[in-house]
Amino acid sequence: MPTTVEQMPNWREAVDSGDAARILQARQAVEKLLRANPEDFEPLDAEVQILHALGEDSLAERLLDEYLLYEPTSSRASVRLAWLRHVNGRRDDAVAEVLALLGRDPRCVEARAMATRWLIEEGQAARAVQLAEEGLALEPEQGELLRALGLAQAAAGQAELAVATLLKAQESEPASEEVARDAARLLHSVRRNAEGFTLIEPFATAPTASPRTWIIAAQLAHAARLPRKGTWFLHRLATDPRCDDDALQHDVLKVVCECLGNTAGENWVFALVESGEAVDSLGVELLEAVAAQANRTKVERIFSAAGRNLNHYPRTVSRFLTTFSSLTTTMGLVQRWITDNGAVINLHTPVWAGVGAWHLQRRKYQEAADHLVHWPGRRGVRPWMILLLGRALEGLGRLSEANAQYRAALQMPPDHSEPSLRARLAFNMAMEGLAANGHLVLAELTPRGRQFVTGEDRARTVATEALFSFERCSTVDEARELLAETNGLLADLKLRDESGTVAAIEREFLRRAEQVLKDPRTFMRER
Repeated sequence: MPTTVEQMPNWREAVDSGDAARILQARQAVEKLLRANPEDFEPLDAEVQILHALGEDSLAERLLDEYLLYEPTSSRASVRLAWLRHVNGRRDDAVAEVLALLGRDPRCVEARAMATRWLIEEGQAARAVQLAEEGLALEPEQGELLRALGLAQAAAGQAELAVATLLKAQESEPASEEVARDAARLLHSVRRNAEGFTLIEPFATAPTASPRTWIIAAQLAHAARLPRKGTWFLHRLATDPRCDDDALQHDVLKVVCECLGNTAGENWVFALVESGEAVDSLGVELLEAVAAQANRTKVERIFSAAGRNLNHYPRTVSRFLTTFSSLTTTMGLVQRWITDNGAVINLHTPVWAGVGAWHLQRRKYQEAADHLVHWPGRRGVRPWMILLLGRALEGLGRLSEANAQYRAALQMPPDHSEPSLRARLAFNMAMEGLAANGHLVLAELTPRGRQFVTGEDRARTVATEALFSFERCSTVDEARELLAETNGLLADLKLRDESGTVAAIEREFLRRAEQVLKDPRTFMRER
């Protein structure tokens, strides 16, 4: 009879892919296993991490709380609960959970190592060193704790001591690529580059090597004056399909420029993009870098190179269309490309959405709406794409249709556009006299999501909440005081907005606020 672990679906791969359909499929399989084995932590742990990937952290936390009611001594459940709270910004709660766990189970290595990392992040390196040393007094030579201690010592400025500790950790866990990588990185920091490359090379050349290991290997090889080996690792980082990851390629481009020089590094990457060898996310990263320099010529060259090889660089082209097309010297360049590549564009949903974004940037609302309106028949549509359609419909004055699109997008697994979707829908409701409904829409934003409500969306949120509060004021004077306070907030946001959008939001808000304040029924309700 196979164990629960052996029956587990490959949910990690689904989560790492970011594909909503695959994640939901993995969730169904994990939930089935969880129902059959409610006392087993493995499927619960998988369910919690899947829920986190889907943005359903409150449900994940509730599952862990319920499990701990029946298994209050489960160290693994407590560790996962602390982790969940930490990633959601509740750091004090997370630290309290871990410290309580260490009070019950001082030998819990995972909890102690986790707490040590958090203390390092908080700048409490001395406390982190103390915590790791206390653990090693209980579990001498424990590799994970030695690693935690070494990282804490490095953060405390004890570089040479940290190197010695991490080399000892590597001896304790000679097969651990992560420990070797940490030790090699510290050797690089103290300029013992040849020694560091000798340590990391066997891991970096292994078939299962992590791209993060290639990064430190490239740095060490170039610093140790082994340019051919260093460039070999850089080439792998730039071209291996496993490295097609936005976060990784941000670091890759930095390392390329560090090793080869800024101009030479950018030219080296551009040559790989032009030849079609570079992974798509490196094309995106190069585009971001040259756009930050406002280098219109290079932006156009990257778009042209990626556009000629659209099947290989859909995300690079999509990023150009959604974010940087305004940097082109002629709009005709993009229009001709769209006309010539219509059939291929429709094969790549992000690029198809990018074309809609391009129309929207040019205030061609009708063209954008016509292009995006048939999204229900497409695969791979994400909420941010439907947000574009809603914005186009708003530009045409079709608010009820825009709101319907925002609601449809909010039914999908969330992405980075959720704060904007909620802010727009709530504001439109408030302008229609439904501020209470708008307040409920905003109330569903997670604390983490609220951190990303900025600029014009912040203005919409402030206006919506003010209108909701007006209807709960006891007197006109109280409401007018709130109005003055809201005007101050909007005025501050308006100063930082060059597009004029916040000013338009302010006008709409003031119009609606005056209607509410002049309505005698507003202050006649029972309190």
